[in-house]
Amino acid sequence: MYAFKTIQKLGLVACLIFGAGNGLWGQNLVPNPSFEVADTLPTNSGGSGFNGNVRYWHRGAAWWPELCHIYANPAPAYGWYLGWPNPMNIQMPRTGLAHALIINMEWRGYQGFQNKRTYLAVPLKAKIPAQSKVYAEFYISAHEFRGKDFYTNNLGMWLSKDSIYDQGNELILVTPHINVDTIMNDTLNWVKVGGSFIAESELGYLAIGNFFSNANTLYYMDPLSNPNEIRSSWYYIDDVKVRILNPQTPDTVQVCKGDMAELIATGEENHQWAFAHSPSQIEGTDSIFTFYPDSSQTVLFYGSFDTLRTYVLVDELEVDLGRDTLICSGSDFWLHGPANAENYVWSTGSTAASIPVTQTGTYWLQAALGQCIKTDSIFVEVVDLSTVQIQMPSVACLGDDMTLWVTPQAHATYLWSNGETDTAITISEDGNYSVLVTHPCGTATAAVDVVFEKCVCHFFLPNAFSPNGDGVNDEFYPVFDCSIRNYHMWIADRWGNVVFQSTNPDERWQGQNAQPGVYSVHVFYQGLNEEGHTVGDDLVQMVTVIP
Repeated sequence: MYAFKTIQKLGLVACLIFGAGNGLWGQNLVPNPSFEVADTLPTNSGGSGFNGNVRYWHRGAAWWPELCHIYANPAPAYGWYLGWPNPMNIQMPRTGLAHALIINMEWRGYQGFQNKRTYLAVPLKAKIPAQSKVYAEFYISAHEFRGKDFYTNNLGMWLSKDSIYDQGNELILVTPHINVDTIMNDTLNWVKVGGSFIAESELGYLAIGNFFSNANTLYYMDPLSNPNEIRSSWYYIDDVKVRILNPQTPDTVQVCKGDMAELIATGEENHQWAFAHSPSQIEGTDSIFTFYPDSSQTVLFYGSFDTLRTYVLVDELEVDLGRDTLICSGSDFWLHGPANAENYVWSTGSTAASIPVTQTGTYWLQAALGQCIKTDSIFVEVVDLSTVQIQMPSVACLGDDMTLWVTPQAHATYLWSNGETDTAITISEDGNYSVLVTHPCGTATAAVDVVFEKCVCHFFLPNAFSPNGDGVNDEFYPVFDCSIRNYHMWIADRWGNVVFQSTNPDERWQGQNAQPGVYSVHVFYQGLNEEGHTVGDDLVQMVTVIP
């Protein structure tokens, strides 16, 4: 992890206000920031410097920076570093197709360290006014050329008012606006070098490189290397950015209690959020900060220079119409909205705070308080207790069972005089039977006297029928006037083959495929006599099928 130092000349800072239409805020002021636009691709024959080749970029001092491009034409025999993009230890561009390569410091064998530097220089798209808040960054990756490189610190960016193109000297000794203080030896990753500062004067140009003397630059060199070799501290550069900061957050945000609050910061590169009641505890580091406030509070935004405040106003609006319910017809029932709402819209079209309910249906309310809008719904069922009447068969024969019943009603319970709780009961004895119906809208009772009668059972079988489809005497069936309790009938032809049988006294023989002639009928049944006792018979008789 590298420590980046921002060197600032703050002095007496005056806040310079720009118009929103000046086009400076929010844009990168560096043209061709990742060196993509080049007139020619680099080769291994030398001369692949920036002047007149990489659009807008120049050398800042006597020595040339180099361009590396994915589509360059390498020359393996020469093995130089200008081809695609680093033949000995490939480092792909961070973005796009190209990146730059500069010398941060050089060792000339027994001659020791030299003042050789290469600087990247470019004019900005627009002038930065004095006292502007500025953010600048670029990405670096250490080069490792044939195992002969070494690593240094002091790689930074300096912005100036005047052009710094093609300086005849080898060193530019100034105080950079951002700089890396630690030795950089990461050859695998791209590392961001960035920081903020206040422009001490109008600025129109930038340069990237080592702005310190050899004596003030730290280095690391393999102690086992040949001291006579020429060794350079090379670094790749990519994605350069400079922009004017204009941090802004909303003054006030209004949300519903329990809902998510979203705060957005613009015009800033560094983002830190905290609550005013705990200002040292950082809650977020993105440009968008979301949380769920329970109460109104102030949120702090820490930018590079400014602390901004946003008041989050929490509207405590709760819309609760209650659970689904039922009411009795004719009752006085109302639905009420929250007392602190500013307006109401009901499903009925009403805009009052409360509405009466007289019909079954689903009712909803949308209530608003400031920017807070909430809804709720409820199903209301309007019910009534109907008249209760016990129903029973017209005749009850002694010895049979009888069913008494009442018409079911929604939401009602039932209690009969014999202790049963269903809508129907089965009885077999004379007596007075009653039912108590309990309903949300009241109670009701009904009673009935039951007397079982002595029923006579007459049973008769015809002795002929003609299943010819003329609608006259086409079916064979028993005739009886009582409740048959047990029953079984067989019909067989003259050879004893059963052609029809049934245990249902109401089922009739249609004479299907029956040839004319005499058939035997065997019937067993049980019924009630006049005394109410069960009697039965086992009959055998003949029946003639007439064509």
